[in-house]
Amino acid sequence: MRTGIVGRVTTPTDDASNAKAATRALVAQRRLSLRTGATDVRASSVAINGVELIRRRCPRGSTIAAFASFGAEPPTDILISGLVDLGYRVILPRVTSPTEMTWHHYDGTWTTDTLGIATPGADDAPAEAADINTAAAVFIPAVAASQDGRRLGRGGGYYDRMLETLPTHADGGPIRIAVIDVAGLLPEGVIPMEEHDAWVDSVLVG
Repeated sequence: MRTGIVGRVTTPTDDASNAKAATRALVAQRRLSLRTGATDVRASSVAINGVELIRRRCPRGSTIAAFASFGAEPPTDILISGLVDLGYRVILPRVTSPTEMTWHHYDGTWTTDTLGIATPGADDAPAEAADINTAAAVFIPAVAASQDGRRLGRGGGYYDRMLETLPTHADGGPIRIAVIDVAGLLPEGVIPMEEHDAWVDSVLVG
């Protein structure tokens, strides 16, 4: 995994919107042909590689922002439990509106947010609130990513808006780690980037 980001060229909005839609369709087609699914092997791969990355870069006791996988995303359940077992403080997002999400400490309980995605809590009550600004690293779901730091999300903009509020890793902010499956690993320079799109520091393939 390469952490240096090069070639930060952005694409005009209309062209980028069309290119993003085409890229998402390409990845969906690749995913079908590769028959990726939420398997134990993939979950173990994400956990082993993700934990090793964090152990190398973040001291134990650090706060790590992760996410509960949804749909075709690489499984993150073993990653989350592995980080907790090693003494990291794991926080997870909760979508609260069409544009906003909050962060909460993982406490071993689960409920779902407004999108039906698992989030810490019980009986539809969120767990203890957390401050994303304390995170040493952030695992970010992605449809596609490349080793030059480009990331393509689902289009909701939740993570782009959140990352806008944080310093880059070079400026003292958290390590930004895109999590994708093998179908979403694309060549450098292919993913279109607009001014509001957040770049990442590393890519985790599972």
